[in-house]
Amino acid sequence: MTAKEIRVLRLVCDGLEYSEIAQALGTAERTAQYHIYSILSKAGYANKTRLAIAVTNKKFIIRNIPEELDTL
Repeated sequence: MTAKEIRVLRLVCDGLEYSEIAQALGTAERTAQYHIYSILSKAGYANKTRLAIAVTNKKFIIRNIPEELDTL
């Protein structure tokens, strides 16, 4: 996963909606949806709720990324 996708994944796990994720990223809502779709495809989950549950239950590992990349 890219640094941007990891950031989006963290926002999903915080329970943010598409519009809130887009606002946090400074992008359009459609772009946020695209990132989430890409994450779901890579991770093999059907929806963002199931993905967030898996991440929170530590069934899915988010690697640490340098702080300078976390702002992407």
